[in-house]
Parts: sequence; C-alpha cells; structure tokens
Amino acid sequence: MDIIDPHLHLFNLDNGQYDWLKPQHLPSWPDKNKINQNFAEHDLRLSPEHTLAGFVHIEAGFDNAQPWRELDWLEQHCTLPFKSVAGGGFMR
Repeated sequence: MDIIDPHLHLFNLDNGQYDWLKPQHLPSWPDKNKINQNFAEHDLRLSPEHTLAGFVHIEAGFDNAQPWRELDWLEQHCTLPFKSVAGGGFMR
C-alpha cells in the first residue's frame, strides 16, 4: 500500500541552526536528545507492506532568518515527492 506521511521533520544539523534542539534552549523536554541528530529522507523506514509515496515536511528551524535555506536543502536531497509547511514562530 502506498502512503503519504502527513507530518515529519528532517534535520541537517551540519548545515542548519536548530537552536530549539540545543539542550540550553527551550523547550526543556527530558528526551530532546533523542531527536537531536541528522535525519534525512533515506532514514525513513516503513513496514514491508507499505511504500512511501511522498511526505509533508514541517519546518524545523534550519535557518529562521533565511527560511528558504531549509527548502533548498530539501529540494537538493529529497527524491520523493514532498510538500513543506512553515510556521511564523515557535510556541513555548
């Protein structure tokens, strides 16, 4: 069965800022360190009976001053069809 993941975040810690993922910044989640790692399209895994046909990437703070940089990175590194959703701020 083909599926589209409607909400995921990809992280490129080598080139992005992601200040909210740093331990000294909010939010103060006790398990935030579990997601503080690079995560790209090739890391997506599904059960054998499913095929990922596309996804919706939710903006994750790659560069809040120049948000198009996150889209540029996605377009350069993703091969599946995707859409991207960005927000105007961070809720605490």
